[in-house]
Amino acid sequence: MELEKRNLPTVTIVGETFRTIADYESEGLGLPGLPLAIVEYPMGGVPTEEAVARAHRAFDQILAGLTVPVERRS
Repeated sequence: MELEKRNLPTVTIVGETFRTIADYESEGLGLPGLPLAIVEYPMGGVPTEEAVARAHRAFDQILAGLTVPVERRS
């Protein structure tokens, strides 16, 4: 969040189970609307092929979060 405060975009990768907690946390820290890449949970203990597929599915969310200027987020 320190990087976001300096107008450097970041994306937090979050398991779908923890999305609500991540939203509350960013809001509580005064930075609501921080970009999240939501991935299927659990993230660990899956076959390599599934982990790669999940990463591919999250790519567009990550790219969008890193290319939208911080001041335009809400």
